[in-house]
Amino acid sequence: MGLLCWNNGNGWALLALPLMQLGRLQLPLPRLRWAFYGYYVAHLAVIGLIWTVN
Repeated sequence: MGLLCWNNGNGWALLALPLMQLGRLQLPLPRLRWAFYGYYVAHLAVIGLIWTVN
């Protein structure tokens, strides 16, 4: 773990270790295909608004 910090030059790299463990969890989540499409369009709209404001 110390080599991970040394390689990246900061201690924030240690936060990746708990996040990697979250990937091993088996959570029963329903498949919501239409939720993805709604999220995709919404995030593109937000990006477009930010782009036009700036």
